[in-house]
Amino acid sequence: MPTNKRIFTVAIVGLAVLGGGGAWFVVRQHSSPESHLKRADEYFAQGQFDEARLEYHNVLKKGGANPRAIQKIGETWSKQGVHVAALGYLSKAVELMPDDLELRMKVADASFALGQFGEVNKVTRAILDRNPAHKKAIALLAETSFGEQLEEVEERLSKLEPTKSVHYHLASGMVARRRGDIPSFKAALDKALELGPEVVEAHSLQAVYCALSEDKEG
Repeated sequence: MPTNKRIFTVAIVGLAVLGGGGAWFVVRQHSSPESHLKRADEYFAQGQFDEARLEYHNVLKKGGANPRAIQKIGETWSKQGVHVAALGYLSKAVELMPDDLELRMKVADASFALGQFGEVNKVTRAILDRNPAHKKAIALLAETSFGEQLEEVEERLSKLEPTKSVHYHLASGMVARRRGDIPSFKAALDKALELGPEVVEAHSLQAVYCALSEDKEG
């Protein structure tokens, strides 16, 4: 069986186990959920995501539907680029921890990776309704907004303090790009890079600007 298909199958079976209460993971007979969780976190920190995932599943086997273990299983899949599986676990974790906005942001990230922009828009708006100043949410909302949706983004941005927020300027730049205002796009991008030269999203947006400039020159 090809590797990607095998990984996907394991992920789906894992979700089925989570929902149905069955168990097929190997569990150390005398280990507590806490010890499995500690071991899982250690594996995760070392980048050993397969081993971490097995231990998080062992937490579920020994301790029931542990929300944090479910979340971390989703994160292991995200780290390995298996976003369909990641989204399943992260969404389940949100059901158990609906007030965790950073967890909701992880759902938005997984949805974005899958090209589910409508879902990203929905999730980020829900985050911003609870925390209007959530930096990454406003930037991702702007990136997945089109047409009339841009007016909502602009309204949300108008209520924020832009001075030290990289993501504010990223969002402003994206709105300007969508509206075809290239000078404003460039000004916002320059400010974002000045405030956060290490921010990956700023460099991604810079690549977009460079591509637009080359097309214009061509």
